[in-house]
Amino acid sequence: MLQINKEEVILPQEFDLLNKILIALKLNAEDVWIANINQWSGNTIGQWKNALPFEKLILFGVEDKHLFNQISFPQFYVLPFMDFKLLTAPSLSFMLDEKNKKAKTDLWNALKNWFAI
Repeated sequence: MLQINKEEVILPQEFDLLNKILIALKLNAEDVWIANINQWSGNTIGQWKNALPFEKLILFGVEDKHLFNQISFPQFYVLPFMDFKLLTAPSLSFMLDEKNKKAKTDLWNALKNWFAI
């Protein structure tokens, strides 16, 4: 699993949400790559895949079509892409807003199905 964040730094409350997700999935920091998308600017998902060995990719708050060669993906659906599975979701900060509780629920439902919890 690879979490990509568009922000320069993951804020403490965002990190807390990410940590809660990992705990619920029975994962820990050794099981995931956390990368800042700014460090990979101009690269495609295929280039990331060549640099980092992953089977599952979760993108938070990423809507840059150049990453996917102009393909857009619906949020909260696990989809096959190249030789891995992909899930896109709104940013962590978006899901922390109480007005956006449905987004957090939709993410959790997708993750439960994906990770067979």
